[in-house]
Amino acid sequence: MASIKNIKLHIVLFWAVVLAAGIFTLQYSTGSINTVVAVLAAVGFIVSIVKSYKKDGFIRDSFALNTSAGRKPVYDYIRFLAVILVIVVHVIGVDLDIAVDMAGTPIFAGLDFARWWALNCNVLFVMLSGALLLPYKEEPVLSFYGKRLTKIVIPLVVYYMWYYSFFGQRTEGTLDSPLDIVLGILTADIKSVGAYHFWLLYVIIAIYIVVPFLRMMLKNVSYEHLTGLVVVTIIILTYATYLPLKTGFDVSYLGWCGVAIAGYWCAKEESRKYDKWLILFGIFASVGMGLVFTYDIFYSNTLWNLSPYRVLTGLGLFAIFFSVKNKLRDFWFIRLVSKYGFSIMLIHYWIIGNVLRKICGIGSVMYRGMGAVISVVVTLLLSFVAAYLIDNLIVSIFTYLIDKIKRIK
Repeated sequence: MASIKNIKLHIVLFWAVVLAAGIFTLQYSTGSINTVVAVLAAVGFIVSIVKSYKKDGFIRDSFALNTSAGRKPVYDYIRFLAVILVIVVHVIGVDLDIAVDMAGTPIFAGLDFARWWALNCNVLFVMLSGALLLPYKEEPVLSFYGKRLTKIVIPLVVYYMWYYSFFGQRTEGTLDSPLDIVLGILTADIKSVGAYHFWLLYVIIAIYIVVPFLRMMLKNVSYEHLTGLVVVTIIILTYATYLPLKTGFDVSYLGWCGVAIAGYWCAKEESRKYDKWLILFGIFASVGMGLVFTYDIFYSNTLWNLSPYRVLTGLGLFAIFFSVKNKLRDFWFIRLVSKYGFSIMLIHYWIIGNVLRKICGIGSVMYRGMGAVISVVVTLLLSFVAAYLIDNLIVSIFTYLIDKIKRIK
């Protein structure tokens, strides 16, 4: 490790400002300073200095200012949309729970449908995972798992502990043992820590577990057979939506794997010949969602996360972006949100519950529904700030240690 005198002053000053911003944000949002979090942030401050010193452009990279040749911004655009949609779901959901006296009004109904349509974010996130990870590459299974450990599992654990620390213990009035906390993470005990939206992360991790094997299985599958598999998946999900199976295979896990494969299929160049059809089906599916929402009193069952309406809408959205992928500009802000998209998805619900209304007193139903747009934008910006601070001051400690361990021969 380099001596302190060789560390550039601007690097130390930058991370000192980040640390101070983190402590201030913690105090402002919670009304107190959690000692453990503060100590971890101080350690993260040192780790970030070391990383900045060892890698030129590390600070620029933390703001997604560095780009690489051949980068495909199409995935950034899709992830950006998915992040916006997941924020829409929870911002509007929280506000409508408060504004129940407006139920039945056009504004309330419009916002409620917007929230339900925005739930297509879940399909988009899983399709993205399939599109990015399922293309075959020579990679040992353990190597694949090792990379996901630092990119997915460690952030999930850190953010789970964040919710645990500030939304109360799993057992009210008592301190849970380390074993109880570990079991809570391993068993996806998300309800008791107030992190309901973490269910999607556990779905994605479950898919990641089988990705190395799906790669091998799909390697030699012809495009025609792959297309048939996507069609069969949609048929099965349609059957499961209207005639739920009482026994048999787990439609949920099978369905999510199918959605990931659909993302892989849709990202293929051969699928561009279907773009117009997919966009058309996506439009019909969205219209169908509107009709179900309006006329079906059991719409929540019909429009579940693996509903064919959502899969077709997701394919349509994919097709829209891929049909213009060569025309998409590599905008910095979209790239930035995409870089921290995973963390923003994890922390935004906490921001809505603890910070949003301290800064923005505008509810979704205000200004004829335009208040929702303002609240979503503010939540996005605040969530990015929180994600940047947590990732670079806390998550970075554990990823740094894991990387060190990996290098030990």
